[in-house]
Formats: sequence, structure tokens, C-alpha cells
Amino acid sequence: MRHWICKFKVPLWHKRILKFGYVFKFLNKRPKSKCENCDSLKGCANVPAILDSVNELVTLGVIRETDCHPTEFCNRLFLVPKPNGEFRPILNVKRFNKYVKKEKFKMETVADAILLMEQNDSLITIDLTDAYLAIPIAKSMFRFCVFKIGCQHYQFTRLCFGLSFAPYVFTKFLKV
Repeated sequence: MRHWICKFKVPLWHKRILKFGYVFKFLNKRPKSKCENCDSLKGCANVPAILDSVNELVTLGVIRETDCHPTEFCNRLFLVPKPNGEFRPILNVKRFNKYVKKEKFKMETVADAILLMEQNDSLITIDLTDAYLAIPIAKSMFRFCVFKIGCQHYQFTRLCFGLSFAPYVFTKFLKV
């Protein structure tokens, strides 16, 4: 995404996020969470699939290993099956979402795209399967997107599935 900045007129908001990462907007106080009972493998029916997903996310640079820290907000990672038989890793941030501001926005639809079309326009499709993972989050926010696999802690460095404001941020990004 960063190479687009040179080719298009990109708003300052987008440039700032691509350079420094997205900073979460909190309601009042910042949340705290103990790491007790947050091991994502506990009660997991498909341990090999969750380990494969974690390894893939590490390879993509979406998550990184971290040490347990008292200021982190520990969540659980779980898998949701995709229609093609693969699994999508979702961070269970239900408790964390209570502390962040929920932004209202209008999601674009196919009807909106059709209204923008003119004669002789062409259409293409873009695979947005893991598009959230292209948007970086600020380093100071990594500690709120932490999960535990066995004894190892991981933190997301990109916008992850499950955050209540992720669709807003992603839609705003696409408006360019």
C-alpha cells in the first residue's frame, strides 16, 4: 500500500496511518486484562489449524512474538471456517471493544459503484480477503491486541478481525 502514496493524491490521514499506524480511540480509561485463562489452545478443537494460522500470520508479518507484560490486554484467538474449507483467525476482542469508541459510517455497496460508472468503463475485481491486515496499527496499540498460544504471547501489528472499529477504518481507507 505504501507505494500508492507516490502515485495518487493521498489524504494526510492515510499517510499518517501508513507511516505511524492507526491509534485506537478510547472512551474513558484504557483497559487492563490479566493473562489468566487466555490461552487460545485451551478448549480448541483444531490445535493444528490454529498453530498453522499463527505460523502463517508470523510469516506475513501480521503478528510478532512478545513477552508477557502487565500492561497488555490479553485476548483469545479462535478460528472461523471459510467457505473454501480454510480457517480465518479471529481475535476475540469482545471485552476490549467495550473500551473503544464506535464510529458510525456508511459502507459502500455495489449499487454505489454502479452509480459511479460511465459509458465505456471497465470493471475489475479485487480480492479483499485479508485486506484489514494491510493497515498497520501504532506500536503503542500493539499491547491491546495480544493473545497467548501455550506459553508464548503474540501481538498483532496490523488491524485484526474482531475490532469493532475495523470496518470503519477500512472503509475510510478505501474512500481514496
